[in-house]
This record gives sequence, C-alpha cells and structure tokens, in this order.
Amino acid sequence: MTDVLTGLMQESPLTYSRFVRRMEEITGSSTATGPDHNGNIESWTYRQVAEQIHRLGGLLRDLGIKPGDRVASLAFNTLDHLVLFLGVPSFGAVLQTVNPRFTLDQMIYVLQHGGAKVLFVQAHLLEVVRPILAHLPNVAHVVLTDARPGETEYPRIRDALSSADSLSLPELDERQASGLCYTSGTTGMPKGVLYSHRSTILHAMSACMVDVMAVSQRETILPIVPMYHANAWGLPHAAALVGADLVLPGRDLAGETVGRLMRSLGVTLTAGVPTVLTELLSYADREPGALATLRTAISGGSALQRPLVDGFSRHEVEVIQGWGMTETSPCVSMSRPPKDADDPASYRLSAGRINPIVEARIVDESGQVLPRDGVAVGEIQLQSPQAARSYFGDEAPDPDKFADGWLRTGDAASITPDGYVLLRDRLKDMIKSGGEWIPSAELEFLIADHPGVREVAVIAIPDEKWGERPGAVIALRDGVDRLNLDELRRFLEPKAPRWWLPDLLHIVEELPKTSVGKLDKKALRSV
Repeated sequence: MTDVLTGLMQESPLTYSRFVRRMEEITGSSTATGPDHNGNIESWTYRQVAEQIHRLGGLLRDLGIKPGDRVASLAFNTLDHLVLFLGVPSFGAVLQTVNPRFTLDQMIYVLQHGGAKVLFVQAHLLEVVRPILAHLPNVAHVVLTDARPGETEYPRIRDALSSADSLSLPELDERQASGLCYTSGTTGMPKGVLYSHRSTILHAMSACMVDVMAVSQRETILPIVPMYHANAWGLPHAAALVGADLVLPGRDLAGETVGRLMRSLGVTLTAGVPTVLTELLSYADREPGALATLRTAISGGSALQRPLVDGFSRHEVEVIQGWGMTETSPCVSMSRPPKDADDPASYRLSAGRINPIVEARIVDESGQVLPRDGVAVGEIQLQSPQAARSYFGDEAPDPDKFADGWLRTGDAASITPDGYVLLRDRLKDMIKSGGEWIPSAELEFLIADHPGVREVAVIAIPDEKWGERPGAVIALRDGVDRLNLDELRRFLEPKAPRWWLPDLLHIVEELPKTSVGKLDKKALRSV
C-alpha cells in the first residue's frame, strides 16, 4: 500500500477573524448604515464596526462568557446587532439569534434549550422578554441594544462597550461552533441548527460567486430578511468579506419605509420573502423612481410567482429566487438563467441551479436514487460542508431528517440534467386525489396568474369519494370585489389537468403567515 501524498499548503483556519481583519485592514472605508434608537440615520465605517467588535471581546469577558458559551440576541437588523452578529463568534462564543415572532412558549423553549447566559435585547422588545425571564435561570445578564440613555434598569450595549477593554482576537479552530439558529417549523418545537466557523466562511464565499448572489464591493445591500432568519441569508457575512456597503433597516419593514431607505441610500441589492417584496413593489408602483438604483432583488422562503417577477421587471429590477433552509446556512440554489435560455423568466421561477459546494439528489419512497431528467419526482436530499448533520442537543441524528450522511429536505422536486431544481411541493402538502398526486405549489403558481389574485394557498380538503381534493384560499387584489369558484375553474381549465381544478374556494382578507413570513398552511387547514 502506497502512502497518500499530502499537500504542502498552509493550515490557515477559516474563522470569523477573517471578517474582522478584512474590515480593519482592507475594507475599512465601507459603511454600515441604519436608523438609531431615535429613528435617525447613522453610519459607521467597517473599521469602526471592527473597533466595536474588539471592545465586545472585553465586554463578554466581563460578563463571564467563555469559549463555547451561548450568547442570545433578540433584535432586528441594526448596527448594534451587526456588532454582535460578527463579534460574538469572533471571541469563541456562540451567537444564538432568537426570532422575536416566536410565541412566548417557543421563546422560553429555545432560550432554555440553547442555554444562553447573556441576552442582548433590542429596547422595544424588552416587554416581550420581561414575562419570560423568570423561566430562564441560565440568563445571568440582560443588555439592551438600540436603547436611549437611561431608558430602563438594564445597561445599554453602547455604554458598556465604551468602558470595556479592547481585546485581540483569539486563535480558534474552524470547527468550533459559531452560531445557533432555531428553525421555525410548523410542527413541534423549533430545532437548533449549530453552525461552525468553517461552514459560515464557506457559505459567505459561495454568496460572493457571480452565479450565486454575486455580492461584491460594488454593491450596497439592504437585507430585509432579518439576521434571526437563517443568518439574513449570509448577506452580512458576505458583505464583510468583500466590503459591500450594508443598509440595516431596523424593525420597520413596511414597503414604504424600506423603499425610502433604498432611494436615499442608493441600494443596489436587496433580499426578502415574497410577502415583503410584494409590499415594496406596491410602494414602487405608487412612487416612480423609488427603485432607481436597485438592480437585484433576491426572493426566498416561499415560492416566487410570475406577477412579482414581471412587476419588478417594470422597474428594471431582476428578481432572482433562492432556495434553501435554516439547516443549509441557508443558500442551496439560485435561479440565475443560463446564458442560452430561451425563456429566462421560467428559470427565475425555478428554485435555481445547485450551488457549487452543494451536492443534491432525489430519492423515491423506497430510497432509490432517481435520474436527473427534469421529470422524475422524489425527495431532494443534500450534502454540503454548509449543511447540518444533526440538530443541537440531539443524542443522535433524527433519521427522519438525516440519513446516510444526507440531509432530507422534505421537499418533492425534480432536477434537470444541468442542475436546476424544480420544486414540486412540500411532501406533506401534496394532495392525493383518487390515487393521483396533485402538487399544491404548482396549482398555486397557476392560480397566482389570475389578475384578481393577490395571494393564494392550496390545501387538501377531505373527500369521501376521492380521499382528498384541492381547495384554494385566496386574498384578492385591491379593487377586486369578487371571484367565485366557477370563474376560477374556467380560468384554470386551459392551464391544468381537469382533476387538478379546485373543488372549494375561500376568500380571505389576508393569508396567515409563519414567524418568518411564509404561508402558514397548518393555520389554513383550520379555516
């Protein structure tokens, strides 16, 4: 047996110190901008952000935080939160970002389960925290972010940082945990995804690839998606790596507020779920020129539909759909069309092409790997250095989620020969009618083309003869007074198989959403 020849390259760890050193030494003049505690716009250079991160090291030491300890944040996208987002892992602790839209029971659970010793809270969320502190014996300190001087009995992060020692960055192992984010699943309590320094750096580098998010120093990025939602899709990490300017919108994510920030600060790239992008588009349609500088909007979290693509196209903004999940850091694929595409819009409406450091396959119910022919449908499974192999706190990987080194996504999909993912549906949302499968997501896509439909969700309704039949729950566009089932079925007849046509139509003012803005089909089934 011959010896394996080992490469002679340096063992330089992929850790958060790379973000901070870049901000100090290379991209120090780039800026992070956002509203302060009074709503006034303030701006820090990346060099100033790095200075605050060094002081955060002293503050964490004074609070008794040691490597591996969890530090929780309950905040939207602000300058103070950016310091925590990049700084806590830089000193070997683990940042647990907590979704403020969790129920109180969920919030208590994730903070107990995560074991955070310090809780940084945005001032306006303090009233959410007060009722649960008695249930959090591990939390020894509460510190406010984005707070006015003397606002409460708790210390402010800015005051604490101003008096803290500035510490040098420690040497860390790239396999150390860096972040802890809990999924917002619709069944059971949220599950913890524990990222590493290595996985985060690799994800950030992937985001900078032209065929992924194309983050570069030339961009001014406004991530509408919050840092507590799957790392703001990695955009703050990528921006820190290359020196893109960041605009952090705070807690007001209304279309008008975000649109005004974009216009005044020259935003070129944004990212958010379709519901918030729809609000932004409505504002832009009322205010000509609102999106004059915006070139790209990245959509994710739920299926992108053609009216949104066409709407932003009117403003010369390209909409790119990303697909992924908390367990994958999150970005898995991006729907950038190939150079020879006959219909680029159809590619943008796909889940996109698998990113370079992700492996994907589709598997049937028996575990058989299916061909990548764009036709075969199975569960899509993933392998990647940016994908989880187990949940935090689990003694062994959950076999329903992790099998044979693959992450089971729970999504039914096809994969084309050139690597584009065609999502068919969530496996649990497929409708089985008379022994045949109806993909609710594809039916939603067709219904969304109706000129009177603002939002739509399709769910299974029990049927004595067929087992299940599709039902449509629809929110109408402004100015549209009515839509009945017969009209909807006539609209769909040329587009869908007859047995796909819904048997029920329910009109609502708003469709229920989960804590991260996705359609809440569990709530819809009780309508």
